[in-house]
Amino acid sequence: MNGKKFGIGVLAVVVTVGLAARFAEAAEKMQYRLKLQKGKKYYLRMITEAKTSYTIMGREQPMEEVSGFGYNFDVNDIDMNGNAWVTCTFDWIKLNYEGSGGMIVYDSTQLFSPVAPAAKRLSLLLGARFQIITTPLGNVKQVNGLQRMFKKIEKNIKKRSQERFLLESLKKQFSEKFIKEIFESPLAIYPETAVGVGDSWRKTVVTTRGQPIIVENIWTVKERKNGIAIIENNSNIKPDPNAKPIERGDTKTSHTLSGKKHGLMEVEESTGLIRDSSLNLEMMGEMKVETTGKEAPERLIPVKIQNVVTFQMTERKKEADQEKEVVE
Repeated sequence: MNGKKFGIGVLAVVVTVGLAARFAEAAEKMQYRLKLQKGKKYYLRMITEAKTSYTIMGREQPMEEVSGFGYNFDVNDIDMNGNAWVTCTFDWIKLNYEGSGGMIVYDSTQLFSPVAPAAKRLSLLLGARFQIITTPLGNVKQVNGLQRMFKKIEKNIKKRSQERFLLESLKKQFSEKFIKEIFESPLAIYPETAVGVGDSWRKTVVTTRGQPIIVENIWTVKERKNGIAIIENNSNIKPDPNAKPIERGDTKTSHTLSGKKHGLMEVEESTGLIRDSSLNLEMMGEMKVETTGKEAPERLIPVKIQNVVTFQMTERKKEADQEKEVVE
């Protein structure tokens, strides 16, 4: 009998201590930062699954697209403020499309499959590299080496007019501003001050990628467990009134979109690495199409967009360790 009472007492103490530790962890304030280390090699993977539909003359025209990019993320140096000089190398590219324009299937890991003509432009980026400077808050202070990157690509392609046209298209898309937005979108999520479970912080971002929008982000620490913080994102999306129309030939297009974004991310507290993030975005609105130099009336086309954006950041193993793992 005494043994049973002793066992129950020990169990109660263990449970009490465990609960106390959990409560203490939840109450503790943490200063979340991206703590990259000099000489470390990381891997970033971003995937966007997009479903978009345009209603033209009463008929819905849906399209689905999956685009993915993988980057080797190698830290060359860290300054006294924690800013990291990083070399980014395109390691993986994926593009799957299905819509009125047909179908595209491309994955750079499929080495022996032909590159779809529509994906040829992106395939030129494989192995290309540039440099960025990131802050502990996940902001990108500087982008370097894009001109050198494109010159190297130009040397490797055939001197055909089609490939040169593809290269010029790449230069227009992958500008310094575009690169900055690509990396800040998943990384610039850290709060200015220390936060605990239940605490929230805000940041408003103007994005020009795809449809120009204003995203009013709210992040909240939902849970802390075993060195991992579960952070929730809830965002309001509204149109950017200062966005300029996109001009192609004699046509101008602009979007007026609003909606919501919601999701969760797992952040490693010791390093700030975003181990996993999944965000769902829904937007609705209109696309305005204007034809310049003609008396054609402007068209307003209803638009619906559903995106799922996933992001992972992990530390890469040393090549020797990878080879040993393969042998074993």
